[in-house]
Amino acid sequence: MLAIKSITAAKAMSKLGPQLRCLSTHGDIAVHKLQDIFEQYRIENYAQETPSRFRKEICQAATSRDGQVASDGLFRVIHNIGASDRVTMEELETVCEELGDTSPNHTPAMPVDKMMEILQNKI
Repeated sequence: MLAIKSITAAKAMSKLGPQLRCLSTHGDIAVHKLQDIFEQYRIENYAQETPSRFRKEICQAATSRDGQVASDGLFRVIHNIGASDRVTMEELETVCEELGDTSPNHTPAMPVDKMMEILQNKI
C-alpha cells in the first residue's frame, strides 16, 4: 500500500515539475488577499472585459522597466484601485521575495508570469 502511495505522489510531483514552489504561511495568506482584491476589482470594474484582458492590464501596470513586477509597482496598482487598506507593503514584499527574487535595486520582485499565475488563481 505504501509503495502505491509513493508512486502516486511521485507521478503528481512529476506533473508539477521543477517550478513547484511552496509559500510560507504569511506568503500564502498574502497571495489570497491579492487574489481577492483583484477579483473583486475585476467584477466591479471590468465586467464587460474578458478576464484575460484584465490580467494583462494589471500586469502591464505593475511591471517595472526591468520587466519584473516589483513590490512597489504592485503596491502602486493596489493603491490606485483603492485597496491599499487591505494589504500591507510587507505582505507584498513577502509575495515578491517568495515567488521571485530581489531586483538589482534591492526591491523584491517577481517575474510577470508569476503575477499572471496569482491573477489566474494558479498559486
